[in-house]
Amino acid sequence: MTVESVLLSAFAPPSACLSDKVRNFLDELEPLQDANRLMHMRTGRRQLETFLKKQHEGSATFEQEIKRDSLQWKEHVDKARQDKDIRVQDRQVLPGLLPGLKLMHDIKVGRPGKPDDAVYLKSAYARQWLPRGNCIAEWQVEDTTYFFPLVRGYRKFTGQEDDGELKQATKSGEIELSKFFIKPQTQSKWVISTSKENGEAGHLAVLKRSDGEFVYVLGSKNTHVLARTINDIECATENQKKTDVSDTFFAPTIVAAAILRMVIGLSSHNRNVLCEFLWQTRATASFEVLCPSHQHVQLLDYLSEDTPVFYGLSLMTFDCLEGTEICVSPVLLYEFMRKLGIHTVTYEVVAFNADAFEATLELSKGAYQHEGDVYLFLDEAGTVIGMQKHKSVWYVCLRAIREKAKTFCRALNSRKPLKGRSKPMSPKEALDTAKESMQKRFQAIARFVRISDETSNAFKALGQQFIEYLFENELFRGVAAGKEEEQKCKQAAKDVAYRFPVVWKRFLQEAGVNDAISIKHPLSDTQIVQNPPNCGISDGVEPLSFKGHSQNIKFVTFVVTDNELLASGSSDATIKLWLIELLDAQQESCKKAIYKIAGTVCRQWTQTMLGHSSKIWYLAAIASGESLYSGSGDGTTKIWTSELR
Repeated sequence: MTVESVLLSAFAPPSACLSDKVRNFLDELEPLQDANRLMHMRTGRRQLETFLKKQHEGSATFEQEIKRDSLQWKEHVDKARQDKDIRVQDRQVLPGLLPGLKLMHDIKVGRPGKPDDAVYLKSAYARQWLPRGNCIAEWQVEDTTYFFPLVRGYRKFTGQEDDGELKQATKSGEIELSKFFIKPQTQSKWVISTSKENGEAGHLAVLKRSDGEFVYVLGSKNTHVLARTINDIECATENQKKTDVSDTFFAPTIVAAAILRMVIGLSSHNRNVLCEFLWQTRATASFEVLCPSHQHVQLLDYLSEDTPVFYGLSLMTFDCLEGTEICVSPVLLYEFMRKLGIHTVTYEVVAFNADAFEATLELSKGAYQHEGDVYLFLDEAGTVIGMQKHKSVWYVCLRAIREKAKTFCRALNSRKPLKGRSKPMSPKEALDTAKESMQKRFQAIARFVRISDETSNAFKALGQQFIEYLFENELFRGVAAGKEEEQKCKQAAKDVAYRFPVVWKRFLQEAGVNDAISIKHPLSDTQIVQNPPNCGISDGVEPLSFKGHSQNIKFVTFVVTDNELLASGSSDATIKLWLIELLDAQQESCKKAIYKIAGTVCRQWTQTMLGHSSKIWYLAAIASGESLYSGSGDGTTKIWTSELR
């Protein structure tokens, strides 16, 4: 390839290593970190540098690089078109952005109006090759057409919309979740817990032209656009509407504009570092974009503008580099983005311990006004081997209320009969149907989230009360008089769909109720000892019981030290330790049950552990039993050490 042909390329040439500017920026991050984070940062950097060398070495031009895999990407698009469970949306590229680049193909798993979970569960091809965010360019250079990726988001990392904590309890659940891991979860050495932001999925990738200017690939999970300015996004949106009236750009336009404004708002130096980094690595940055005008369940009244929150980086390659099949190890990327001035998810890196992780999941499940958490599992080499999201009960229940309320508003406002009906519902029919549907939904929620009937019934009653509130206060009891009231009904329905947390807050205030509902489990919370399934009691052995707490006991766990200790956590905000003589055989087979032979001594530890200000939700022994992990309704977690010695 001659120097002249390099200069004539529409794209800047690739490089097999990071530029000095980017390397120096990454180097400056290291002195700020502790040893644990530093180790994971270096793993992520090593993955990126290995990928660059593998992907770009020997290519003098961008054309040379993409030519190697162009046929594979074309077959990827063709295969998607032939699959009834996959949709390919063709999008026109604005003229003048990149010579010869006129068409891009967004590939979406699942058909319109249907979730993608079932497809990912049954299709190994989808799990491996069809990430959530999959956009392929079709680029014409003279008489040659190249196909190459513009966006490759995160792989799907759980099998069902509401699985997480609920699926692991069964063998089939373990099998389903294992499909989204490249190694068994038991091989985890570390776990990175990150906050799950309740926003719109967003992507950012960067192309660099031969004149040194950058072009951005922006958009939501399934809809992307090429742009250099906000005006480009608006023009692309209008052009797409003319081409395909059924294709909506509403949310993607908001997301794309928010991410581009974030990039433009960086300092000139930081913006250049970000763009060079994404161009050189050919990577996709993934965000949750928090939009005050488009709120799901969590209230975003603390934000004055749309705010992208970075959560991960994935490489744009068909054959993944070993160790990056799920994603690049993220610690380096979190710190990199933070130094640039970009919001990231909160995160914590800890050694993986099964008991401690169960405790963490229980805290996540009981979180209030928070969607939940995403966990990345890393093996001994620091490779991400799998991801799971775990949603709070509060979030699952409020989302269910939101969805039933949306359906109710549509039924009440519609003049056409719903599917399966010969005529529209009367207002009373719509109200009764919505309340019945709410009841059925919460009966199901109680089963799959494993909460008590008391808890699910409390959320169900709140949801039904919300439906009645809308009926009486927002929707004119289904009988709108005149265009003005009809318009208010339509606006109310739109607010429930796009600004549910705002409407929900108003309902709580006006009705004088609140949604801080205690999360209880199906079994009794007052018993410290239960006889688990498959644990028989031999003759002469009886359950061991003892008293000491002033309120309900929320959790118990063994603490394995030189002595046999049981830790109990209570609604009285204290933790008590109990010294017990146990039968070894019973201890090994039934970890959560305590038995005694007549005369066995149980005595309370001399020190009650104080520190939490609200009920204790979870306890777990850590490592060899020298530490105890506790989680409380006061929003804190504590690790106790000296008290156990």
